Amino acid sequence: MSSEHDITEIRRKSSKGIKWQTFSEIFIRIFQFTTTIVLARLLLPDDFGLISVALIFTQLAFVVFDFGFSAALIQKKRVENIHYSTTFSVYLLLAVFFIILIFASAPLIASFFGHAVLQKILRVQTIIFGFYALSAIPRIRLIRAMRFKRLSGLQMMAAGVYGAVAVSLAWLGWGVWSFVLGSLAEQFILTLLLFIFSPWRLSIAFDRAIFKGLLSFGGSVMGSRLSSYINNNTPAFIIGKLMGTRELGFFSVAYQLVEFPVQRISKNILRVLFPAFSKLQDDSQQFTELFLQTVYYLGLIILPVFAGIMLVAPLFVHVFYGAKWQAAILPLQILTLAGLLRSFWVVNSVIFLSKGKPQIEFHINLFYSLLLIPGIYFAAQSELEYVAAVMAGSMLLILLIGQARAFRLIELKYRRFLKALKIPFLATAAFLLFDFGLETLFLKNASDGLRLTAYIAGSVFIYAAFVLYWDRKIFTHIKSFLGS
Repeated sequence: MSSEHDITEIRRKSSKGIKWQTFSEIFIRIFQFTTTIVLARLLLPDDFGLISVALIFTQLAFVVFDFGFSAALIQKKRVENIHYSTTFSVYLLLAVFFIILIFASAPLIASFFGHAVLQKILRVQTIIFGFYALSAIPRIRLIRAMRFKRLSGLQMMAAGVYGAVAVSLAWLGWGVWSFVLGSLAEQFILTLLLFIFSPWRLSIAFDRAIFKGLLSFGGSVMGSRLSSYINNNTPAFIIGKLMGTRELGFFSVAYQLVEFPVQRISKNILRVLFPAFSKLQDDSQQFTELFLQTVYYLGLIILPVFAGIMLVAPLFVHVFYGAKWQAAILPLQILTLAGLLRSFWVVNSVIFLSKGKPQIEFHINLFYSLLLIPGIYFAAQSELEYVAAVMAGSMLLILLIGQARAFRLIELKYRRFLKALKIPFLATAAFLLFDFGLETLFLKNASDGLRLTAYIAGSVFIYAAFVLYWDRKIFTHIKSFLGS
């Protein structure tokens, strides 16, 4: 049982972490969104499709490369230098292995997808594994210490470098290489900054007992992440092969828009709270209280975000991306449902990990793979919107299964979970009804820019007003939650 002082300190650090992570994610989100729009104007859908294919394989290597050791080190109550040295040694070996593997298999991959340039792209991208190996331990040490202010600052600087390099190269006509070299520049700067501001003396050592201990936890995490990777990248792989890089370009732009809230809001908030939940894993009352608070504030953010994306998708794509991206609109609207469901799946994930039960998530993700792969294959025979619909329907089923297992693990009644989302749901419904009335009565003949502005401004106002009506102490609650 954690002492009251320890719990207060955990809350203070996690609250401070949420504030800095939220600030950095807002900055990174806006910056990356702006970068993507500029690149969409300068580049072609085929360029987006090509980089999406390349990322399938480099991301797969990274999932296996991590071995789940990062989660194991964060979840572990006591960590010594030999744990870091052993992990670093494993990462170095795996980096060399995957550089050789992808370098050798690049011609086969390029031939399979019918684009010779993929061979060069994949081989150049292998450099990133060296950066991953070098930056992993400094990053893990910052997260364990819950020093999210420093980590957030470094991530913002690295994101700025990516945007500057990618846009500059696209402007100069470098095409798909704008993505490749921008990503390498981002990882190089981040690795350099992590070593400067999170100093750790490089140490190569290997302890077999420690390796086995980390692998016992990390192996299940890796299995879960590997199955999750398959689930997330199966659509891109099948679309790229059966429908071509142009259709994959449309899909990737739509998928990126719904992934931003998942990755930049849901996963990062839970990444901040994972160490806190892990430290409270033996205190059921405090664990459940923090969990329900997290659900409430997460719901306040993601429910209106995804509802808003679905509502304004046609205007948004037309105004910001241009006419050549119109085919992405309907898949985007359907994928917002899948994105919302994935955001809530992250909540299940943090329960499994912090309670030391990653194998449950692995088994559920494995079932999801068996369900998703054939569904995507048959859907890709027709249109992109059918692929998106299969993803949303499959995610709904998996979310319900995962919630049943997770809530049983912490002895949480489903009605308490739904009660935590009552205010966000009602406020979101209110602004959707408002926007429907606005469109019907006043904006039928207005320009796209004016309609988009009116939707966003009206939605924010109505949503905030209804949240304040139902929770008049919302700002006091937020300040309390953030430890101000």
